[in-house]
Amino acid sequence: MHYNKPFPDQVDRIFRDHFRKWPRRFKWTVFGCFFLPLSFYYASAHGTFAPSFLTILVIVFFAVNALVVIWGLRLNSFAQRSYWHRNYHISGTTTLALIPLALLAIQYTKYCL
Repeated sequence: MHYNKPFPDQVDRIFRDHFRKWPRRFKWTVFGCFFLPLSFYYASAHGTFAPSFLTILVIVFFAVNALVVIWGLRLNSFAQRSYWHRNYHISGTTTLALIPLALLAIQYTKYCL
């Protein structure tokens, strides 16, 4: 976009986006959360841990993923109030963050119950 003559008070604020670092961190955190079900599967497949420890592990992983989903919902509500909300696809990433939660629930019912 090119503006010919912005107002004097808008010169510094027109293209400044202080919000952009949080969606990037959120996306990397969501992709990192996919390693939690993989690590649980690895721990349960080799049988080196007791089922009670695996239950505690699933509860901790589930809590971390739930916090990531809550963080995504808060980011999405904040992004909709700002001007740049269409560039980040936070709602799609939040939907993607629900997949590790579902995988952990399936793995928990299969191995720990």
